[in-house]
Amino acid sequence: MNRLRALTLSPLLLFAMPLSLAPLAAAPPPATVVIDLSSFAFAPSVIRLRAGEPVTLRLNNSSDSVHDFTSRLFFDSASAVRGDVRRGKVTLKGRQSATVQLTPAAGTYTLTCSRFTHKMRGMSGTIIVE
Repeated sequence: MNRLRALTLSPLLLFAMPLSLAPLAAAPPPATVVIDLSSFAFAPSVIRLRAGEPVTLRLNNSSDSVHDFTSRLFFDSASAVRGDVRRGKVTLKGRQSATVQLTPAAGTYTLTCSRFTHKMRGMSGTIIVE
């Protein structure tokens, strides 16, 4: 009796095997958000991201001066942060670019350039993660 059941089930197993061996779909690459740092602004000044979805931030300093992308709470709240982030800040020399990959947490975060007088001159923004 068991032999008969095994023979009856074996064609079904052969049919199901290719389905289980099918390759898993590769996860799509993270979205990339390009942010321009200039004298004295971020563009865009309001950055909108999706909570829990990996993202790549491409920071481009288009000026000859040093600027930074500072948002300590944003970086501290995010997970899987990769890139040159130190104490909630990415510093860029003139004409330098940097990439940061992370998974943001929901919230509204303040963004500034912490260089002397840069925030006062308008180099600030907001990061909204929904």
